[in-house]
Amino acid sequence: MRAMRVRVAVVVMLIALSTRAKADPPAPRDEGTATLLSVLGTAGPLVMLAATAALVEKDGLETSSATLGVLSIASIYALPSAGHWYSGKAWTRGFAVRTAGLVIGGLALVAAIKNADCHCFCDDGDGNVYLMGFGGAIVVGGAVYDIATASSRARAVNARMQPTITPVPMPGGGGVLVSLVF
Repeated sequence: MRAMRVRVAVVVMLIALSTRAKADPPAPRDEGTATLLSVLGTAGPLVMLAATAALVEKDGLETSSATLGVLSIASIYALPSAGHWYSGKAWTRGFAVRTAGLVIGGLALVAAIKNADCHCFCDDGDGNVYLMGFGGAIVVGGAVYDIATASSRARAVNARMQPTITPVPMPGGGGVLVSLVF
């Protein structure tokens, strides 16, 4: 019985003296870094795409140049949001706009490829080319939007990290409210 009391006392003391695990507060996000990441996430893939075009022109379409082209197009689609990812936002309006542009351009490309061998009762295919260009313009617009809003996303994240102290009027007197947003 005495051994049981000692065990209970030890457990109670351990619980009473222990503290909860605490995480370090998140570091503030730099607005310039967020913008720089979005700019580099847009410019880098464009350089890759230009290098791919030069390779295709010089050596013809090979597996390596085709792979580089697909990789650069995927990067142009995704990486303009890098500044927002840095600030903790995975899905942005610019990413949604680029998705719409990619769908429009992709459907036009599929239609152009499908109609490439058609010789009768087919239009000349200019409509598909215009739609691919329209889809590309939408992708560019989404990238510009993400670049333009990356610094404001970082600023908003930093503002949410600050504790807020607010006076609270009450019927029987007043008080102070301290709030934290996680």
